[in-house]
Amino acid sequence: MSKQNNNSKIILIGYKSFLQENLYRYLKNKYFIKKVKFENIKEYKINDKDTVINFSNDVRFYTKNYDIKNDRNVYLARLLSKTKSNFILISTRQIYKPAMNITEKSKIKPMNNYAKNCLYSEKNCKKILKNNLLILRLSNVVGVDKGKKKKIILNEFNYC
Repeated sequence: MSKQNNNSKIILIGYKSFLQENLYRYLKNKYFIKKVKFENIKEYKINDKDTVINFSNDVRFYTKNYDIKNDRNVYLARLLSKTKSNFILISTRQIYKPAMNITEKSKIKPMNNYAKNCLYSEKNCKKILKNNLLILRLSNVVGVDKGKKKKIILNEFNYC
């Protein structure tokens, strides 16, 4: 997927994400990479060899009970199911019961609505995409948002 292999690209969905912006800065000189607003994804051509990473969530996904209409991951999974592209779903480690040394085999006990919704979203996307799905369950992400006033950012993945 390097810049020499121009048949594939990385598509970052989202607009204001701290993680998305930093991943873009890190990868832009090594890969063909494109940032696309969620609202514009239908207009963008996704090819079979592309990798799509979603950093976009409906605000209701954080605070309301799960509703598939508010699940942007499922929307994207359905869109991508028509291709052979890969989807990286950004999730949260908050789906697990709090403990030290959490693994994929740890007890599932979502801590809040966001964690519950992430778990539902993961399950629904697995049904749709099967092997073309990679789930990244992130922990707390802290950093300085470059280009803005110096302030510490705790990203949306740690929303409570």
